[in-house]
Amino acid sequence: MRIGTRWLSYDIHGKLRIKSNVVVVNQYFLSSEAREVPDLVIYVGDFDHDRIQELFDEKLSVVYRRGGVLRSKVLLAGLTGRTILLASTPSYRLLRKPGKRLRALIKAVIQIKLIQRGLTYVHSACVCRDSSAAMIVAPPETGKTLTALMLTRSGYKFLSDDMSLVGLGRVVYSNPSPLTIHPIHVETCGLKLGLAKRVEMSLRHKLRSIPYVLLTVDEFRMSAFEVVGERDIAERARVDAIFFLEEGKEYVGELDPEEALKRLKAVGKMHRYLFENEFLQTYAYYNPALDIDSLAAREGKIYEELVEGTRLFVVRSEKRKFWRLVDSVFRRS
Repeated sequence: MRIGTRWLSYDIHGKLRIKSNVVVVNQYFLSSEAREVPDLVIYVGDFDHDRIQELFDEKLSVVYRRGGVLRSKVLLAGLTGRTILLASTPSYRLLRKPGKRLRALIKAVIQIKLIQRGLTYVHSACVCRDSSAAMIVAPPETGKTLTALMLTRSGYKFLSDDMSLVGLGRVVYSNPSPLTIHPIHVETCGLKLGLAKRVEMSLRHKLRSIPYVLLTVDEFRMSAFEVVGERDIAERARVDAIFFLEEGKEYVGELDPEEALKRLKAVGKMHRYLFENEFLQTYAYYNPALDIDSLAAREGKIYEELVEGTRLFVVRSEKRKFWRLVDSVFRRS
């Protein structure tokens, strides 16, 4: 590690403290309390692999091309306790940012640390009134973001847009990551964008409609603080209703808990990296103290509690106008 490295400290609701020299979670969790010993240290850059490796008993290390511009090395240690992840990759050396595979590994390690502390991510949006939360579940491009934003403009508080952070007891914690914004969000929600942002959004939206080009152009994103406002972001609430969105003729119906659990597990784990990560599976092979099945069971318990204690609904609507139905049902339930 280099002397003078600029470190970022994160505190995820007092459950997980991270120290990293690269951005690993959204800015909402940035903390100035650097005195606390971190649960997870992440360092991306050059390091003395052999020297550091000697310090740990429980570890997994991979080294490719020890010399040259394309050299790559990773060391992961202490995954069942205080954890350190060190990585040096060509993408960071050349572009100063982690590549796709390394980003996936970082996210997977963070997910393990959260599950160990009784939390997990669910691919969903969440809003709340007082301490009662509505979880909005749907595949991508169905209307979760639009529904959450419109409900926020109707007096609800915002908790999350794409990935909800949920714990035991159906507690959902704020996770206001940057929002993907499309023209429909601007038009329907009345979002006020400056000229530069409006042009950028329109250009990105058009480019991503072209086959193959979309693979090279990122979606237009805005901070949740810009879109929603800090005062309208709640810290936590309890999930009391889950709404499964579907496109179709307007309809609201209750859902059986068994079917709801299957749906929640199917769509709720989208954009997840944990149990399919080959590096972590190999780590578990060499370090049996990391019990993957036990982690999956802990996560499963959180999912089961969500459907056992809440009201469950299928909501269908055309043109993504789900928010009126969700609002009406949630106020009654």
